[in-house]
Amino acid sequence: MGRLTTAAVEGLKATGKARYEPVPLGGSLMARGLVASVGYYFHYKHTGKHYRYPFGEHLRNGDTTGTTESTAYTLSGARARAIALSALQKEHGDLIGYLREQRQASQDAVQKATTARQTNEQHTRDYSLSKLCESYWTHLQQQGKPSAQDVRNSLTRWVVKKHAKLATTKASEITTDDILTILRAIIADGKQVTTNRVRSYLSSAYSHGMGSITDPLISSHASGFKLTSNPVLTIKPVAKFEKAGERVLNNDELAEFLKRLSKMSSPSSKAVMLSLRLGGQRITQLLAATEYSTDNQTLTLKDIKGRRTHARAHVLPVLSAVEPLILEAFKNPHPRRTGLYGGLTMQTISNEIRGISKLMTKKGSEPFGWRDLRRTCETMLASMGISKDLRAQLQSHGLSGVQERHYDQHNYID
Repeated sequence: MGRLTTAAVEGLKATGKARYEPVPLGGSLMARGLVASVGYYFHYKHTGKHYRYPFGEHLRNGDTTGTTESTAYTLSGARARAIALSALQKEHGDLIGYLREQRQASQDAVQKATTARQTNEQHTRDYSLSKLCESYWTHLQQQGKPSAQDVRNSLTRWVVKKHAKLATTKASEITTDDILTILRAIIADGKQVTTNRVRSYLSSAYSHGMGSITDPLISSHASGFKLTSNPVLTIKPVAKFEKAGERVLNNDELAEFLKRLSKMSSPSSKAVMLSLRLGGQRITQLLAATEYSTDNQTLTLKDIKGRRTHARAHVLPVLSAVEPLILEAFKNPHPRRTGLYGGLTMQTISNEIRGISKLMTKKGSEPFGWRDLRRTCETMLASMGISKDLRAQLQSHGLSGVQERHYDQHNYID
């Protein structure tokens, strides 16, 4: 046993022989000839037994500093590595056992970190902004809210698809600046009315998620988001984008509209006519009607609009002249969709009204839509001297106060 030289180490190749060099702190550096190389070992004695710990191979241009990450060392690098191993052996005794425990601890730490990362990634996927939006519109759908489809379409287009990175971020990590980024993009696309609408939907989605903490009915849909604040609340609606509807058809325009409508025979034209004859009922509620009493000549609609969790029964008197329209509306039900006129949709009706509006616009009329027709009905009812309270009962709006919910159970049929 003496001091090794590079030539002596390289001469061991393919011999199977070994040479040793003492290490100052105890033990020795061992070089052993292998079939195609020379292996380095730290040789030491513990509890009366001899042990060899392999730590790399000889390489003329290998590691010279003895780092633990290397697997190939020069002779000087192997000496440095052997000295470090000698210090560990002196401190811990069972060097091989100690290093095995260290490797296991390192593997456990890596596994723990991997599991934590995977859990966090899964949590992000499950409780992302897009999942919060989905939870909100699903909640609206299950409550039968007419706005559910519009909420879904708007949030899908302007949040989930338009901002994929934000959509996959945890909802609890979304900031007010993130919400502003979403809204600014809508403004840049020239969709002014949509800007305030999406803002409102996002604010409601966060309120829905925060409500899951205390509301057991919502909890099944939105639990787990762990929301503590609503990042939308401090963002004000853009006032100039909010334009109250003022369009009202005059008598001549309404007469022209009804004349054109009466010449049509499509289900959508009949649905519009029926709604107008009933005082301007909401089309979505009218199409969802399932109950008509021929004995009492009353049509019952379900009003789930607003914050109602249970639909309000909206009972309407039907004049004899209007009854044939009602009976026809209930014929030929759709095999899968519920509702009047064979499962007719609001979109089809909107398209029909828009088409008539375009024709009338060519003759000097201003454009109008369904809401303008409903507003026209109420305006005409007011001009006939019908009170505001009765108009509210007829068109079912503004009936969400304590008086209406708990005390006033009169149906106003007379």
